[in-house]
Amino acid sequence: MSRRTGSDDFTENSASKSDRTLFDSGLFPTFSSDKARELSDPSLEAKGGQSVLSTEEETAEWRVRNHRPSDTYEGLHRWDPKATWAPEEERRIRRRIDLRIMTMLCVITFALQLDRGTISNALSDNLLSDLGLTTADYNNGMTIFYCSFLFAELPSQLIEGGTIPDSIVYASLFYTNGELPVRLSFYWVTQTLTQIVSAFIAYAILRLGRDGSWPGWRWLFLIEGLLTLSLGIIMWFYMPASPTQTRSFWSKHGWFSEREEVIMVNRILRDDPAKGDLSNREGVTLAHLQAAALDYLLWPIYLAGLLVFVAYKQTGAYLTLVLRSFGFSTLNTNLLTVPGLVFYLFNMVWLAIVARRTKQAAWTSQIATVWIIPLLIALIALPSSASYWIRYALIELIQSQPYVHPILIGLVSANSGTVQTRTVSAALYNMSVQAGSIIGSNIYQPSDEPLYRKGNAALLAITVFTGFLLIFISYLFPWLNRRRARQWAQSSEQEKLDILLGQRASNKRIDFRFTA
Repeated sequence: MSRRTGSDDFTENSASKSDRTLFDSGLFPTFSSDKARELSDPSLEAKGGQSVLSTEEETAEWRVRNHRPSDTYEGLHRWDPKATWAPEEERRIRRRIDLRIMTMLCVITFALQLDRGTISNALSDNLLSDLGLTTADYNNGMTIFYCSFLFAELPSQLIEGGTIPDSIVYASLFYTNGELPVRLSFYWVTQTLTQIVSAFIAYAILRLGRDGSWPGWRWLFLIEGLLTLSLGIIMWFYMPASPTQTRSFWSKHGWFSEREEVIMVNRILRDDPAKGDLSNREGVTLAHLQAAALDYLLWPIYLAGLLVFVAYKQTGAYLTLVLRSFGFSTLNTNLLTVPGLVFYLFNMVWLAIVARRTKQAAWTSQIATVWIIPLLIALIALPSSASYWIRYALIELIQSQPYVHPILIGLVSANSGTVQTRTVSAALYNMSVQAGSIIGSNIYQPSDEPLYRKGNAALLAITVFTGFLLIFISYLFPWLNRRRARQWAQSSEQEKLDILLGQRASNKRIDFRFTA
């Protein structure tokens, strides 16, 4: 039996609604870009007249190639189930995307992190004393800030709060699912590098306040705010809407040729055909928001995002205040925040590698809690007479916590079930992380100064609970998969067909398998 490509007998009308439902069900696998390109090679037809795929793979391959995108999909005019291309062509295009798109996304997150991290550097320049504020007032101010940032996640429009989920969805328009995690790791690496660089930028700007006309922290807010605004305006005109919409008033011919656009569109759709079901101009409806918010299977991950970073963010927010209380100068205070960020950067990279190789997201995330628990215990037990260098070292090690944010948001994306749910669930997860910052900003209280033993005890309790929560997640999804596999095996052929053709695609269907 020769392998059927579907290119000869396929028409636009043959992509019926039942075909879409059957494919989107998750029963048929999607392929990596290399696999999709291999399947698109006509030369594979002449292999002794034998099929190179099993029956299930052959059916899946046909649907990968012939799953027609939505009429509103912006790249529909470049969709071609017959298209083929050489590996070198794809590599060349991918390098250009890295340079033109991913680099600029990193610039955007640089501006985001620089802007929202200004307050921490300003604290080293006597911000609170100049304004007559206490640490309680600081907590209230940070709560207001995080609430504003949280409520800006949805809707994600021109407001800075939606930058991260929007960037993830935007990058998915250009990269396959296999390519995206590596690129997102650079995205979060940039955030950490920004924190390191901002310490030196802050030192230079704060020196402007030495003439006494204006406090240095005022200059810091003004200059870094203007820098963020300027980058935002530039990106508004620079960033294209999609791979096929790169033409602008300053680039009339666009970034890519027609053939390159065909390759870009078809490699993305063959990797994940569901990406063609929505237009990039299609907004999130109230129904999508409700479905994602009520998806109780994702709630444990949201809760983990709420709690896992509380200790890291609370100790980090107070680090400059603690260092100033030790008697360090503004320069030394900012420089002493750098070592923890460097180790943090290293830990984020190796943890992402471990998660990718073990394919155990929840268990890998557990490393973050195991890392912090003994450090918090040491902070609580440390006598008042202990050297401030020991206390500094413990706080810096907490700031070196392996960052599991990319791992957990990837877990949310993989377990969302549909593109519509995934778009909203990414924002909801990020909102839970911001809500965790609100919790953290109110744990250290003035009555607990300067060692914050009660606050650290609360952070320890939260971290221990988070550890048990991650253990629960690591067992929950495999258990659901085994249960659904038994249900599917016990179903008759007619029952399976009814599920595939009669139920909407979602993570509630028994043919959907979770990632843990």
